[in-house]
Amino acid sequence: MKKGTSYLVHCSATYVGGAESSLLTEIESGTNKNIAFLLPDKGSLSLKIEEMGYCVYFLKWPELVNGFHQRGSAFSWIRAVFFPYYLWSFIKYWRELARIKKEYDMIWSSGIKSHCLLLPLLPFWKGKVVYNIRDFIHPVWLRKVISIMSKINQVEVVANSKAVGKAFGSARVQYPKIAMQNKKVIKNKGKIIISHVAYYAPYKGQDIFLRYAAEILSQGHQAEFWLIGDVLYQGKSYLEYKNNLMNLIEELGIKKHVKIIGQVNDVYSYLEKSHYLFHSTREPEPFGRVVLEALSCGCKVLCHEESGVCEVLKIDKKNTQKDVLGIKPWEQQHVFVALK
Repeated sequence: MKKGTSYLVHCSATYVGGAESSLLTEIESGTNKNIAFLLPDKGSLSLKIEEMGYCVYFLKWPELVNGFHQRGSAFSWIRAVFFPYYLWSFIKYWRELARIKKEYDMIWSSGIKSHCLLLPLLPFWKGKVVYNIRDFIHPVWLRKVISIMSKINQVEVVANSKAVGKAFGSARVQYPKIAMQNKKVIKNKGKIIISHVAYYAPYKGQDIFLRYAAEILSQGHQAEFWLIGDVLYQGKSYLEYKNNLMNLIEELGIKKHVKIIGQVNDVYSYLEKSHYLFHSTREPEPFGRVVLEALSCGCKVLCHEESGVCEVLKIDKKNTQKDVLGIKPWEQQHVFVALK
């Protein structure tokens, strides 16, 4: 963020996830302190921001916004038009946002809900809006709209890696600042433990992880596979995906080798026991915080070589590259070489 320019950071999240952690690290290491945050509610993110000494505004989302992360979420806007009560909640939100924004030179948008909510206001605002793409945007319509808007001088698209930025054409790449603490961990010898840490969603690739597990076991490797996480949203598609994963475990005949751990508060206690983290995202992600957590616990990371993870870590010369292994999906020989 440019020194001498005041920013209002419009965030979607209330908790400190991977994208938020990267953003805070970047701000903390910078020299510009003229920054304020606009959040939908209190949570671990607001506590962290207040600890850092920054101003925080709270403005609750309009109703129906919680559907933006799901496929077909454009219908939320359509429903709002046909139901005046919902439309009025959007108008009230936009009016208050416009009032707060007057105090700042630029808006820094972080998160898919934030991106969606800002779109209708762009034609009426003066000053620049930065769309910070920290996670892959799944709705195709939103990617297309942001790509079109990026051709206007008022809007700048900033991506955390080339892998993510290529979906937006003229996106500027700004690699995330990485702060990693190394723990002294002694791994148990014997059975290899390979973990997958992510909430259940098709693009996170838990099914790829399970198919790799079956192939690894068929080659005679003594390994145990830990599935850490759960559904983040109670939407039908997410619950169906979770159910499909459980069925896939049965179908592959690997039930006794797969440990369903679920959502955990202390992921370090599991990563300290793991030998490998399998980061099988289907879509390019700027950077997953769990990758740093795994590396700090002495885990080797297996990831898609074009996911953005390898790209970001190669830029950061402080990390040991031998611990990050890029693989191509469904090319099992790469995993076998990594496990030796």
